[in-house]
Amino acid sequence: MTPACISEPVSWLALEQLALGELPAARARAVQDHLARCPACRACLDRIEADAPAPPAPGCSRASTARSSWSRAPGGCG
Repeated sequence: MTPACISEPVSWLALEQLALGELPAARARAVQDHLARCPACRACLDRIEADAPAPPAPGCSRASTARSSWSRAPGGCG
């Protein structure tokens, strides 16, 4: 059985932004305070963190790593 949130659930987007360090400081503190008391929302953050891709290697940009994951088929369009 999945636990229920203790109050107003934290949005998935806010949890993702927290995991990426993209939430403004005041909002991050409020979310972290909620997570300290709420096993349901904490479980969601744990799932997000477990599914998060590894950061790019130092010196690599996201654009270059994205391009390296595909290649053109021989004889493809220009």
